[in-house]
Amino acid sequence: MVEEQQVTAGDVARWMADQIAEHGLLDQAAAAETIGRTFGTAFVYENRNGTWAIARHVLAAFRKLTADTVVWERSAQLWRHRMPSDPPGRRQVD
Repeated sequence: MVEEQQVTAGDVARWMADQIAEHGLLDQAAAAETIGRTFGTAFVYENRNGTWAIARHVLAAFRKLTADTVVWERSAQLWRHRMPSDPPGRRQVD
């Protein structure tokens, strides 16, 4: 695991963006689990459903980093590259 005090939310957000660049998408549940294991618990939390979720400060950094290039597909619970046919906005209607 990377030492938590050396890692910032921006570092985690860049990792998330890199995963999308490499794989074309990023599954939220898998990302949260990997972030917790790799970067530490400061960047994830256990939500009310008892599953790991990505901390808001990481999501805010990720949003800033990828505002024009990545969209969120709520029904699939994943982020993916924005396509020319996508309507404006981060969330896409499924």
